Amino acid sequence: MKKKSIFIITVFIILTFINIYSVKAISSEDFDTNGYIKLPLMINIRNEKATATISTSEEGYNLSYQKNDISESTYNKIVEKYQEIEKYNQETLEKISEKKTNVTTLQTEYLNLLKSETAEETEINIAKEKYDKAYEELQAYIKSVETETLALQEKFYETIPNYTDSWIEINNTTNNISLDFKNYSGKIYFILWAKIENEENTYYNFQIYSNELKSDDSEIVEDKWDNAKIEIVQDSVPWAYKLNIENANHVDSHFYYYFIGDENSNPEFSENLSNLKYDSENNIFVIENMSKYLELGSEQYLYVYEKYYEDGKEINKLVLDKVKLDKPEQKKYTDVFRLTFISKDHTQILFNTPWGDETIRNIHFRIGKISDDTILKNIYDEKTNAFEDLLNYAKTANAFYDKTVKSNSASSGYELDEALFSDNNVEDGEYYFLYAVVEDENGKYVKTEGVTLARCNKYAENDNWFSLHFYGDDNFSWKEFATNGNTSNEDDTIAKENLPSAGIKNILMLIVVFVTIMGIISYNKYKKYKEI
Repeated sequence: MKKKSIFIITVFIILTFINIYSVKAISSEDFDTNGYIKLPLMINIRNEKATATISTSEEGYNLSYQKNDISESTYNKIVEKYQEIEKYNQETLEKISEKKTNVTTLQTEYLNLLKSETAEETEINIAKEKYDKAYEELQAYIKSVETETLALQEKFYETIPNYTDSWIEINNTTNNISLDFKNYSGKIYFILWAKIENEENTYYNFQIYSNELKSDDSEIVEDKWDNAKIEIVQDSVPWAYKLNIENANHVDSHFYYYFIGDENSNPEFSENLSNLKYDSENNIFVIENMSKYLELGSEQYLYVYEKYYEDGKEINKLVLDKVKLDKPEQKKYTDVFRLTFISKDHTQILFNTPWGDETIRNIHFRIGKISDDTILKNIYDEKTNAFEDLLNYAKTANAFYDKTVKSNSASSGYELDEALFSDNNVEDGEYYFLYAVVEDENGKYVKTEGVTLARCNKYAENDNWFSLHFYGDDNFSWKEFATNGNTSNEDDTIAKENLPSAGIKNILMLIVVFVTIMGIISYNKYKKYKEI
């Protein structure tokens, strides 16, 4: 069987960072794992014909394509296998979360016993055995998930029809394929294969389509964009955003393109503009991956072009002209961070602020000891202005670390495989502030300012090894505060709430939790389109 598709496995590393890896396809032939070939997400059929564009980012390759019809039953089998993978992902994600919580709980119990001066050796050993067993069970379950994921992937491949030897060479750069549906009617299903090749390499890619063929679509129904409502909303993760356009009627035979730029932009129509995706299920247009626009310091404006054919002529119409985007309010205090962890051998500080994947930002860090117990107690008591007071305190208090660095993480932040500072700067059981400013760089970007706190943990068997457990971390604990605001005996009480800015170095492991299909199934009317 020749290669059918590429899967992307999203790998979550518990409480640390997210990475994406491409998985090898299951045949010896070369599939387009690098995304060299770009196929249309939608193909609109009008008057029994359709044109579309297939392109490649690589030079020196010959480009060709072929269209193969598939039956409704084959199409449904493909969708069924896709849904089976999604269902399996949801189930395993819940189980992994439960097992991870158990590992974290047992780890905390074990570490607390290690620090205890009264715990007996037998008690410590039992706690360690429980933690080790839970850790091993979690690893074994992860391995079983990986095995089952590959099995589901292989079954999915088996549902995809093969390509043939009948390739049609492509010479133009736009509208370079022509499809004929003269003898078709009703609901149709087909697969579009593309191939690039030179003397050394050959790559394949494909897309599957479901279309409703109309008997007469010569009458053009104009779009109405006068009452279009534009809204920027948070996506599935706190640092990602998408833009929704409501109250704008979509015409199946029309094409839509968008451009986002500053107030000096004046874009002209071109098919090189970004394709505006339509979510037919919710009747809205959607632009995803908005962070690269929202991080910019200048105001941003949206332009939308509509393209269609009338009496054999191509019409390009600007339906949204320089609409100012209302950027979401910046997050504050601890919400600025999505992950914070500092230890003897690892540093990771990631942010929730909108951040383009390729952007390198200047970040200023200030870290110092919190010597004012009133601030700590106000945070403990969840006073309204507690974190505002901590922010003001962190700006002026003595800081043993006060530097500006360049971001070096694709996950929007700063990472090192070492400590950010020497263990001599911190004491066991004491509290420290982390103040961070993602700088605007003379107005180029939106400035982000945040503050959080951490408690230092040094281990009895090795004073040189330390970790800072930040507010929201499962291992963050409070001293017992007396009514007069002073601290007394320690009471390793877990933080009252869990925030997204936590991390645990001891249980780093790769967990395969989600398998999704890139460029596989394209619904003309029924699929919700998403950029991966």
